[in-house]
Amino acid sequence: MNKRLLCLWVMLLGWAGPARAQSDTTFWFVAPEVTSGSLPSALDRPVLLRFSSLGQASTVRVSEPANAAFVPYTVAVPANQSVSLNLTSQLALLENQPAGQTLNRGLLIRASQPITAEYEVNSQCRCNDEVFVLRGRAALGTEFYAPFQDVWDNGPQYTPPARSSIDVVATENNTQVTFVPTQPTTVGSARAPITVLLQRGQTYSLVAAGITAAAHLGGTHITSTRPVAVTVKDDAVAVLRNSCDGDDLVGDQLLPVSRLGDEYVIVKSSPEDVLAVVVSTQPGTLVSVNGSSAVVGLLSAGQTYDVPLLTPSTLLQASAPVYVLHLARAGCDLAEAVLPPVDCTGSRQVNITRGADVDSLALTLVVPAGGESSFRFNGRAGVIPAAAFSAVPGSNGRWLAARVPLTLAQLPAGATATVSNAIDVFQLGVLQRRTGFAGSYTYAHFTDLTGFAVDLGPDRQLCAGQSLTLRAASGPGAAYQWSTGTTDSTLAVTQPGTYWVRVQRGACTATDTVRVSVRTPTVQVTPPLSLCAGSSAVLQAQAPDAVAYRWNTGATGPALTVSQAGTYTVTATLAGGCTAQASTSVTLNALPRFSLGPDTLLCAEERLTLTAPQQASSGLLWSTGSQQPAIEVEQPGLYWLQLTRAGCVFRDSIVVRREECQPLIPNVITPNGDAANQAFVIRSARAYQWRLRVFNRWGRQVFESADYRNDWSAQGQGNGLFYYLAENMTLGRRYKGWVEVLGK
Repeated sequence: MNKRLLCLWVMLLGWAGPARAQSDTTFWFVAPEVTSGSLPSALDRPVLLRFSSLGQASTVRVSEPANAAFVPYTVAVPANQSVSLNLTSQLALLENQPAGQTLNRGLLIRASQPITAEYEVNSQCRCNDEVFVLRGRAALGTEFYAPFQDVWDNGPQYTPPARSSIDVVATENNTQVTFVPTQPTTVGSARAPITVLLQRGQTYSLVAAGITAAAHLGGTHITSTRPVAVTVKDDAVAVLRNSCDGDDLVGDQLLPVSRLGDEYVIVKSSPEDVLAVVVSTQPGTLVSVNGSSAVVGLLSAGQTYDVPLLTPSTLLQASAPVYVLHLARAGCDLAEAVLPPVDCTGSRQVNITRGADVDSLALTLVVPAGGESSFRFNGRAGVIPAAAFSAVPGSNGRWLAARVPLTLAQLPAGATATVSNAIDVFQLGVLQRRTGFAGSYTYAHFTDLTGFAVDLGPDRQLCAGQSLTLRAASGPGAAYQWSTGTTDSTLAVTQPGTYWVRVQRGACTATDTVRVSVRTPTVQVTPPLSLCAGSSAVLQAQAPDAVAYRWNTGATGPALTVSQAGTYTVTATLAGGCTAQASTSVTLNALPRFSLGPDTLLCAEERLTLTAPQQASSGLLWSTGSQQPAIEVEQPGLYWLQLTRAGCVFRDSIVVRREECQPLIPNVITPNGDAANQAFVIRSARAYQWRLRVFNRWGRQVFESADYRNDWSAQGQGNGLFYYLAENMTLGRRYKGWVEVLGK
């Protein structure tokens, strides 16, 4: 379709609850392959993601969960504004090709606050543009039928070939997807089931084998064992092959069968609109147009029916849920949208923005009778007048429809406006057209797709001690009945079980069921241990399915090296978000420190007693092998003592040397007062106790000391020879000789 969103951002701020239309906080999408074409300007680029916030700023993260090569993006979207993210450089990682293979191309978009999201192909030639409106969680389901037009071929001149395709992305692991194609594909024949197994974020593309309109895959049945999102694409559709400058890419993200209805209103975008495609989901479906008694019977599920659009608005009613694909046309330009049913859907307020280079813009509106007089445009009456509305044929006046053009004066280029209705809900389509080479045409249908579907979300697993709030809010006037008997719009759950809710608003009823399980996770950690001061140990944590560990020290990972006493707590985060906690303790034992003293010299017959610390009565080991508190040492060598306390070991050693230790006795002294060699000094290796006696040359004793202190300086004697007798009282040795006194 030659359509670009051109900064058109429609924000649903109505009453219908958290899953409003395309606004959501979670989106899954798979981008189809678009031909790059044979023109000088590429047909498949640039590509953008566009995000629009509602009343609150939102932080948006874009990732490919199954593709490690795709670097995630984080985008800040201010309140009530739109932001684009150019992904052209990632095109090889985005487009779901080659076909027929399991790929890792699924996009996951998460937002901190509700946003709208679109994937946009802006061809450089402005001739093969497309906007895929992402439908959030409303797009997820387990059964789909693919609607395709069967009037126009795909252009034959492109490389790679332009084809129609169905692209699927899995949102959970172990998802089995089965296709039953209505026409031959590049991997199989018509009606031959194709089954693939996809993990979370993995994708698969089913491509038509031919390019003719009859070769399109309309009515193909898609089923899955877990929720998936589905994209349909019809590439380079040749609307008027001989009179138009370019062909048009068309496509959309599908709704699952569970979101469909049996009554639709189609409002023509221009007089050239000629076609809507109906696809049945149940055999024997009867289709009536504009209340006619002449019904069309669709005998099998997946059968298609082309509805001619002969009136400004068309009522389509069916006996079972159907898909309705509206083909909007303006000249050579084609656009399409998968329409929501009118019953139990709608919005009270929609924000729109006019593109900067849009030549014309028009709104299509559907509202229950009585609401046509209550429209406001930026709070003003009259821009959307009641006179613009007319009864939808065959609805007995129940539904009214209008096409309202907006001039540049009413909505300038780049400006945003709010369309609201104070009385009732409405459906809104926005059509924007740019003229020029090939031109472009945008048909974006934004409505509360979940208007009366209640969605409790997927089955949940609670962590022990946690609670979960199930929400079924469905707007004013809704009544709730839970399986527990509660009648509020929310239900607090703390116990495992199966919970259902039934919601009724007027004639609309919706139910949903969710299963809740409770998990009690555990984490194992190294038992309490004791450490010796100065040593370290590694604490180890282990938990099944753990994806992260954090210790109370701030460290992460399953192992923690410790060297200090204390209590250590680890929190393990398990797959699914549950956490488990465990603690252990570490005590420190002081080392039994002591000293054997400095290295020692033994002289002659000396012995040395080495003694253990007084408190050491056990755990002793000497280098000699003794375990006694003391040992006597006679021989030189290295001696050590090792003490062990509470597993902690400390050792000290001493080196013992042995020498003869002969004293050095002078043979001359000069006690002349010059401070040198003044006294008779006996020098020895130790401070032994000496007894000294001194005699003159006639044998008379002139000095005696029983505890000599190296202090005899020939006091009262003159110069001459003297004789000494020195006794080592410690060792029992005697030394005798002479000493000459000079300088007196």
